[in-house]
Amino acid sequence: MIYECRKNKFGKHHVYTSFLIITGLFIWSYFDSTETKYWLAYSIGIVLALGASYLIVNTKIRIEIKGDIVTVVHDGMIHANFSINSIESVTLNSSGGIESILVQTIDKLKYYIPCDCFKRAEIEALIEVLNNA
Repeated sequence: MIYECRKNKFGKHHVYTSFLIITGLFIWSYFDSTETKYWLAYSIGIVLALGASYLIVNTKIRIEIKGDIVTVVHDGMIHANFSINSIESVTLNSSGGIESILVQTIDKLKYYIPCDCFKRAEIEALIEVLNNA
């Protein structure tokens, strides 16, 4: 069973960052002796910075339950890998507006599975699957 979602958020911080970059470059070029021919390089840099910040926020979360092994892949890296048989408790944790599923194993290890891009029905189904295992 595979649960997968992608966070696509272009938020206010992107707009503020862009505004600060443009304002800073304008002030720098106004008080500095640089010429306007550098504005093309500035604009290319701004576009690249916005693209990089979008890719950083544009993350993918994949939760795979295969047999008795649960694997959580977040941003292309394995975030958690544990056995279903070792699960002691599963709860929904909310901190700072970010929801995550807290899985505690019998050896007292805690795994926080980010789930803020999943739909509510998927989160409840995932918690039920992990609790019933």
